[in-house]
Amino acid sequence: MPTDALGIQDHLDAIIIAAKTLQKGGHGSEKARKELNLAAEKLAIAVREPEENVHFVETQIAQVAAVRSVIAMGVFDAIPVGNSSINSQTLATKLGVDTDLLARLMRARTSTHHFAETGEQ
Repeated sequence: MPTDALGIQDHLDAIIIAAKTLQKGGHGSEKARKELNLAAEKLAIAVREPEENVHFVETQIAQVAAVRSVIAMGVFDAIPVGNSSINSQTLATKLGVDTDLLARLMRARTSTHHFAETGEQ
């Protein structure tokens, strides 16, 4: 399916307007942030093919399950902050969970930038 160049330009214009509003602190920063996020999501949907949008929705289900699992395990409370790192084996021992499962869940979240893979498990 051909991409609608004018529609994409409209989405880009909406992003620019929302970003300027957020930068100026207008509309209450939370509302402006949400408007910018929505405009960016609309752009992403517009540039993807329909099949890609279906795949995106399907992967969101798995990503939600992964984040719920790491929250339930207490991962976000146990990982170091700042520039410190911890491997999945040490973290799994600290949390009392299966190392392989934790590594898989964290790898799934790495694709959404919640974690960064810095080395071996």
